[in-house]
Amino acid sequence: MIDHLTSDPVHISSDRITEAMSRSAGGMTPNIRKTTMRLGKKTRAVCGSLKMLDGEKDSRVLDGILNTETDHSHVLLTTGLGLPADGRIPLRLPVLLVSGLEIMQRYYDAGIEPPHYLIYQATQFIAETNAITTDVASEVAGLMRGYIQHFIQSRYPDLTDLVHLVFDADMPDISSDVDAIQQTLTADVDGLFAEHLHTLIDANRRSKRELRSTTRYAAANVLLNGGRANYPFDMPAHAKIIMPIGGLKEKPFFHLTRLCTSGTVPVIPQTCQPAKAPSYYPHASGDITHECNMSNRAELDQLFADVRADYELLADMGLSIPDLKQLCSQPSS
Repeated sequence: MIDHLTSDPVHISSDRITEAMSRSAGGMTPNIRKTTMRLGKKTRAVCGSLKMLDGEKDSRVLDGILNTETDHSHVLLTTGLGLPADGRIPLRLPVLLVSGLEIMQRYYDAGIEPPHYLIYQATQFIAETNAITTDVASEVAGLMRGYIQHFIQSRYPDLTDLVHLVFDADMPDISSDVDAIQQTLTADVDGLFAEHLHTLIDANRRSKRELRSTTRYAAANVLLNGGRANYPFDMPAHAKIIMPIGGLKEKPFFHLTRLCTSGTVPVIPQTCQPAKAPSYYPHASGDITHECNMSNRAELDQLFADVRADYELLADMGLSIPDLKQLCSQPSS
C-alpha cells in the first residue's frame, strides 16, 4: 500500500532535463527557476545539482520522452533508505531528500505539475539480512518515517500529496525476486558486474559485512531502483521514467542497476551532493542522533566534514539542531 502524506498535521547534471520540461510545458524559464528558489545561496548550490551516470545518453532519453508530454507526473523520483542497526537516527536524515523535493517545489511554484516522489525502506528485508529483530526494526522504521513526514509537512507543505512513504509492513515481499537477481550477480561476480560488485565487496569488508549480504543488498537495489520488469511498487498512472536519487555511496548500486536493467520503464539514476556519507546511518566518526544532546556550535565543528556539511545545509534552510530534534520527536500521523 502506498501511503500519501496528508496536508493535516535542475541545475541537474545537464540543464537539458529542465529545458526539456520547460519546452513541453511552455513555461519554466531560467528567470522563473531563479525566482522560485526559496533557499539560501549555499543550499541552492548544493541542492540544485544532480548528476547522471551517463549524461549524454540519459539526456537523449529524457528529451525523447519529456518533449512529448504536457505534465510531469510521468516522472517518478525515488529514494531508498537504510536502517540503522543500533536504532540511532541521525538528525541529518532528511538531507538526502532535499534535492528531489527542491526539484518538485520549483515546478510547483512555476505552475507545472511536479514529479511524484517515492521514499521507501525495505525494513524487514534489511532486518533479516542484518539480524535485526522485527520489533526493533519496526520501531526504528516508524521513527524514521514520522521524522520524514514532519520534515516534509514543515518545509514542503505544497508537496504532501505527491510524496509517497512506503516503510515496514507497507513494503511488498521482495525476497524471491532478490534471490533470482542475486544468483545472476554471483554467477558473474568477476565478469560484467565485476568493477561495481568488487567496489561494494571491498567497502563492506571494512564494515565486516559478508559477501552474501553484499550481493544480496546489491540485488535488492537493482530491483528497487526499477531494474526489473516486476517493479515491486505501484507506479503513478502516467509514470514513464524512474529516477532514483541517492548519495555518492549509491553509485555502485546505480551502475549495477543500469547493467542489469530489463524493465520496461527507463531508469535514470541521479547522485546528489548532500548525504555524501549516508544520512540514514550515524557516521562512525560521530554524528547527532535523535537521542543525543549535542547541539552547540563547538561540538558541531568537530564532526567529519561531510557530516558537518549536511547539518550546515539544513541550518541554511532555517533548521537548527533543536528544530530537527523537535520534528523527529513528533508522533507519526
